Amino acid sequence: MQNNNHYEGTPYLDWLVGGIIAWFFISPCITNGCLAIFSKTNVITKMKFPVSILPATVVLKELFNHLCLLSIVLCAVMFGIALSMTTSVLNMFTRDFRKMVLAFMRLLMYLTPILWPISRFKSHPTLGIIMKLNPIYYIVQGYRDSFFGQKWFWSHPVMTLYFWSVVFLLFAVGSYLMYKFKNKFIDMI
Repeated sequence: MQNNNHYEGTPYLDWLVGGIIAWFFISPCITNGCLAIFSKTNVITKMKFPVSILPATVVLKELFNHLCLLSIVLCAVMFGIALSMTTSVLNMFTRDFRKMVLAFMRLLMYLTPILWPISRFKSHPTLGIIMKLNPIYYIVQGYRDSFFGQKWFWSHPVMTLYFWSVVFLLFAVGSYLMYKFKNKFIDMI
């Protein structure tokens, strides 16, 4: 039984853990993804190496830690790789970009309905819609739906389409930036 994204009969702690599990995977993927290229400068400078796979290695390392939830983590993996491709290139231009991402991630923890149910915005439906535009909301809600809601995270076709559109857009931007600046990474170190 679902009551506006908070499940009746589910203790708050269980409901909270459903969101925190997703957050503990997504957060290090994004924050460590910023350093994906910079942390491997010794590999880049010593040999011809496809730099575009470095963000994926960061996310796959976190995936190993998150292996028990593999069946519902595909969305988080794709989102993490796509976003890390973009942020790792931007971090090469300015090292302060990662500090900005870290600060934003602290804020995002509270802007994503992890600690509180989105049903709090019942009286402000526009704010609820804005919160649902956060791609991490789709992942967190997918975990909770799978654990407590007796349905799967793909049961929301509009949100699924929106989420994968964002992921493909991030992949396109990240791939473009990787390709455009692949020859300049060594100079930026």
